[in-house]
Amino acid sequence: AATRVSLREGCSVQDILDRWKTENDKSKEYGTNIHAIIEKYLTENTYEPEDTDLVKAFKSVFKLKKKDGIEVEKLTYQHRYKLAGTADLIVPEGEYFDVFDIKTNKAINFFSKYNEYMLGPVKHLSSCEYSLYSLQISLYAFNYAVMTGRKFRRAAIFYWNRDDKTFTSIPVVYLKTEIEKLLEYREKTL
Repeated sequence: AATRVSLREGCSVQDILDRWKTENDKSKEYGTNIHAIIEKYLTENTYEPEDTDLVKAFKSVFKLKKKDGIEVEKLTYQHRYKLAGTADLIVPEGEYFDVFDIKTNKAINFFSKYNEYMLGPVKHLSSCEYSLYSLQISLYAFNYAVMTGRKFRRAAIFYWNRDDKTFTSIPVVYLKTEIEKLLEYREKTL
């Protein structure tokens, strides 16, 4: 891809790679900052005055009467598969739980622009952000269910739109079967 872009723009492949790395680093820093503001709001019930609009936008998609019991940056794991991941938000309620993940990408595509598909046990899924994030959140849900004995209820991506400064809640389907097949595949390759 870098070669194709370098030819199109008339610069070196290294120039393209350097630009992409810089953009990636800025994007990571931006996302980390958004997460930190939301985490502080959820765990300490405070935020800086300049973050008021962000927190207000977050509260428009994350509507809870009380924040007690919310698990922020919750590590989920399974020793059997030597696999762990950190969910942004898990909300246990009785025997059930919900999983939410905050995303700050420039966009979330729901299908591959190039008609590409994932590989292996999930080759039926379009190779796009939505499929990837659905698998990620489903893995958190699967692990948490095993860890706690609770039942999955719902999940969503809280997408922060940088341009209009709003959050959108994007429901996520629990891909439990796909996670089981991926874990089975992983176990064979360990």
